[in-house]
Amino acid sequence: MSAPVRLQTKLAIAGTVAALGAFAYFVHHRLDVTGHPLANVPRGASAVLYVDVAAVRGSSLWERWVIDGGRDRGLRRLREECGLDPLASVSDLTAFVIGTEGRSLDHVGFLARGELEHEALVRCMAKVVGGAGGEVEQLEIDGVPAVAGGRGRSRIAFLGRSGLAWGSHETVERIIKTVRGALRASEDDPSIADPFQEAAGADVVVVGRVPSHWREALSRRLLDSQEALSRALAPMERIAFAAQVGDPVKVDLAITFASEEDAARFTTELQRRRESLERQPAVALTVAGRALRRLEIRTASKESRLSISLSSETAHALVDLASALSQPEEPPRMRSPQPTTAPPGEAEGGETEAGNPQNPDIVIERDRPAP
Repeated sequence: MSAPVRLQTKLAIAGTVAALGAFAYFVHHRLDVTGHPLANVPRGASAVLYVDVAAVRGSSLWERWVIDGGRDRGLRRLREECGLDPLASVSDLTAFVIGTEGRSLDHVGFLARGELEHEALVRCMAKVVGGAGGEVEQLEIDGVPAVAGGRGRSRIAFLGRSGLAWGSHETVERIIKTVRGALRASEDDPSIADPFQEAAGADVVVVGRVPSHWREALSRRLLDSQEALSRALAPMERIAFAAQVGDPVKVDLAITFASEEDAARFTTELQRRRESLERQPAVALTVAGRALRRLEIRTASKESRLSISLSSETAHALVDLASALSQPEEPPRMRSPQPTTAPPGEAEGGETEAGNPQNPDIVIERDRPAP
């Protein structure tokens, strides 16, 4: 590319950014995306994910798994290329899937909220896309300023100063209409809204109906090696997951089935598998075995429910174990061992465990008597 052409490209991008920023601020800053996250999700969503980004990024689990584990390469690249951390100004993120048809993943939408730096985001997008040989296109979706970059179908629309919608043109348009009240929202759908209400206060929430073709695909994947589990999962209809990432770390999972008998059958199968794992020394003598013993599995009407609460120290040890087993492409960054302040012998109540002197973060319970 010649110097004049490069200059023209840069000027065009600069003009696009300036015009888009001014238009978004002065004309559409009145769009309101505050309130309950489901108020901005179109009704008909088959699955919804909510993440309190500020809480998750501020957690020790994020630091342990993402930062120390070297899994933040994409964010680091943006910081290096643009001097921008796109998540720093995001308070929460909602993602959803519209429909349950076979290609429903074509209709995935995202909505980020916070004190967003729209102009900086577009400049960064233009730089990244331009470096890959593409260009940023300015457009409107239902009268709202938006951009399209690269050769894909994705669009980003700016909903006032505190919202950003991302997805296909059609999906973004549905988000805009929902925010304006022209379309009904998922907060009016009890199958999605009720589990969200139950999970109020959680940092991460996932609620989804399970269509028949998803169940069939899962059954086929499990059938050869996990036939009993495949049969037990076949009648499931909905999954609801909630997690708090503070101290303690709490996780709840509720799987809704077609009948109480189906829920009881699945619960029994899970309990049987847990007992089998606890008898294996390779599991029982590590922090994984300890976590299994703290896992509550029960049936409540048509639901099979799993709950666990772990101290941050135990959760860190699980993260370290998972990181070691996953063998990340980049070696984890070394951190100084943190001495425990809990008195010895509080294994069950206080979460203290016999540590490995070579690696104090990976716990081996050599001295624990069988439960």
